[in-house]
Amino acid sequence: MPSRAEAIAKTIRERVRDVTVLPTLPVVVERLREALAGSESNAAQVAEIIRGDPPLMARVLRLAGSSFYTPAGAPLGAKNLSLAIVRLGFDTLREIGVTTGVIRAFHHMHFGAFRREEFWRHSILTAVCAESLAVYSDGLTAVLPSELYVAGLLHDIGMIFLDQFFNDEFTAVMLLSRSSQTAAPAVERAWLGIDHAEVGALMVEQWGMSPLITHAVRRHHDDLWEPDGRAPAEARDTAARVVNVANRIARLPEYGFGRKGGTVVLSRSLLAGIGVPIERAGRVRDRIDDEVRQSEVFALVDVN
Repeated sequence: MPSRAEAIAKTIRERVRDVTVLPTLPVVVERLREALAGSESNAAQVAEIIRGDPPLMARVLRLAGSSFYTPAGAPLGAKNLSLAIVRLGFDTLREIGVTTGVIRAFHHMHFGAFRREEFWRHSILTAVCAESLAVYSDGLTAVLPSELYVAGLLHDIGMIFLDQFFNDEFTAVMLLSRSSQTAAPAVERAWLGIDHAEVGALMVEQWGMSPLITHAVRRHHDDLWEPDGRAPAEARDTAARVVNVANRIARLPEYGFGRKGGTVVLSRSLLAGIGVPIERAGRVRDRIDDEVRQSEVFALVDVN
């Protein structure tokens, strides 16, 4: 006879696979990802996609018109979409589209065990950190850094599902994790028979995300570090490590995002474990700082 935790885990898996329960991502998310992934992407094609989604277009114009993206001496504001696309660039547009779509998909859901704003800000910060690390990783040369952005954005998405559909159990788990100072995934597995990383992986799998994103979400809390400090042979394991490190960076008090606390040093051994030579440490940190400042400007983070 299955234990109570095993029975709960079985129910959770069934609910995730229920197409009437799992939120669907807006069509614009996949259309933008496809349009911006190819080498032949053009501004007119991207503009057409964005115009078909008025809320997204409004956020793109608002962000492009902010002081962060407005050239020195130019008036604030972006009068048209073509100017906004030029100012932001394709990489930022991809991030805006994916982030807006994911937040919108869960906008109607109840947040009981944690604060909505804190959750999304931590997720976005993890995403920009993961993408920044991926840019400089020799272990991810065949992987688009934007894939790591998506993996970082979705790394904790299973928590929303558990909070929404298994609120009593999940709230109890969160309280126990905090009171016992035990890592949440361990408590989740003990009480629910499954952790939020596995739930999140099942969700992104249902959405048709790539195997690399699915693996990174599933394993972002796992100990995938090699005894000799080398980067793993498989890109998907390097991706999971990158999200693990990005998640830890996103908790640093200096960034003022997400849950405070935690430490992480971009040491030689840590960087080697994700395929980044120590010589690039300065560039990695500079890029992360720049991306964090940019993410603070994201008018798209309408989380309420």
